[in-house]
Parts: sequence; C-alpha cells; structure tokens
Amino acid sequence: MSDPLICLCARVTEGELIRAAARWAGDTEAIGEATGAGTGCGDCVDEVAEIAASSLSRQAVPFPATVGDATVAVRHTSDIAPTPESRMAWKT
Repeated sequence: MSDPLICLCARVTEGELIRAAARWAGDTEAIGEATGAGTGCGDCVDEVAEIAASSLSRQAVPFPATVGDATVAVRHTSDIAPTPESRMAWKT
C-alpha cells in the first residue's frame, strides 16, 4: 500500500506530514519549513493544516526532546524552530 502524496510541488507524503506534525507539535508553519509542503502552489495548505491539527490531539503526554546535550520532557515543540539539520532528521 503506498503512502498518499499530499504535496505535489514538494513531493511530500501523508506519512511524512504526520511525522513532521508530531515533531513540530502541529505548528503548520514549522511543518511547511521542514517539509516544503504548502510552500509551492498552496493547493495542499488545508490538508497540511488538518494533519497538523489532528497531531495536537495525539500529544496528550510529554515526549522526550533533545536540547543541547540534555534530553528533556516537553509537551509542545512549537517554540523550537526547525534548523537545517532538523529539517531532514524528522524523515528518519
């Protein structure tokens, strides 16, 4: 079964968006920066926003995040802006 392609411009699949939404705590702007989805023609913006919103309901408990050399429990990563290194890390 193939993963549906949501953003044709950036060739981003639904699974990639779900993983990015979890990583960036549903922050649509950060998801767009990290994946490129929604930054081209704009046809997928609504679907990206829906996936981002649905990811927030799944984040009821803290999850570990690495900040510098420490691992800490965070509830939301919306204050952690994507970096060039982290933009590709969410895909792995």
